[in-house]
Amino acid sequence: MLENCDWSSMTNFCISAPALKILKIWCVDEAGFRWDNSNGLRGCGLRIDAPNLVSLSYKCDFAKEQVISSFQTLVDADLDFNFDKNAGDATRRVYMIGLGAVASSFFQVLSHVKRLSISDRVLRVLSCAADLKNHLPTFHHLKQLNAEREASTGEALIALLKSAPNLESIVLNEARAQNF
Repeated sequence: MLENCDWSSMTNFCISAPALKILKIWCVDEAGFRWDNSNGLRGCGLRIDAPNLVSLSYKCDFAKEQVISSFQTLVDADLDFNFDKNAGDATRRVYMIGLGAVASSFFQVLSHVKRLSISDRVLRVLSCAADLKNHLPTFHHLKQLNAEREASTGEALIALLKSAPNLESIVLNEARAQNF
């Protein structure tokens, strides 16, 4: 587990561990509070090469650049993306569209996941991706989806549901207040 890491002085971070089974990258504590010294991965390039990963928990900002190998053996993924809620209105739309593109590419490496848990922020960011329905992979192995949902994230949730033809279980929870 990588927790309470200060990424601010790092330009690149590489995890290359072919035998790695579980990876947790968190910029928050268990209650969802951002750690004081954490700037997330905003200024850092992230490379993950872990082809045998079984469980991924990613609760952090997006990296400046991401190179992530496909996780063919992934069973569980738990995602919660942080983003700058204070971006001004003039730049917010461009900022969110950019995040949406990064998020949809992040989802490409999750196409083999069997159980996926996502926060309302993940859905919010995905809803900003251009042509989302054509940029999400088909999740043929996805059997269970747990999602926090708020009214503004319906379009992204529908796109995600349409991309999971073998889904057996959906759990929708009301979005809770987030602290980061």
